[in-house]
Amino acid sequence: MPEASPPVGRATLPAGATLARRRPVRVVLAPTNRAGFDPVDPYVRRWWTCVLGPTAVTDLLRLVRAAERDETILRPVGLPRLVAAGLAHRRGDVVVVPLPVPPVGRPHLDRIPHALRARHR
Repeated sequence: MPEASPPVGRATLPAGATLARRRPVRVVLAPTNRAGFDPVDPYVRRWWTCVLGPTAVTDLLRLVRAAERDETILRPVGLPRLVAAGLAHRRGDVVVVPLPVPPVGRPHLDRIPHALRARHR
């Protein structure tokens, strides 16, 4: 009798693809003097999600929680987006999250649909 699901493994990956290994990272919060928002503020969830997507914003919240609990976590999938936006920095196996989270500004604001951009102001 054949199996109900296809086999999963390296043999099923497309040619040239590799399995990425997610390594543990330690997270450090870095207070700054800039104006901004607490990571759990509704502003962060609404507007940064428009810019970065829900995965990256969820990863930001996971990073902050891990730092508060002094835990290591697996390197988040959305970390490159957070780094590109300036919401996190990498230093080897340490991720630094500057707080507070800044408001969405240019050029990030241009990624928000025009109809929502007016509400942001």
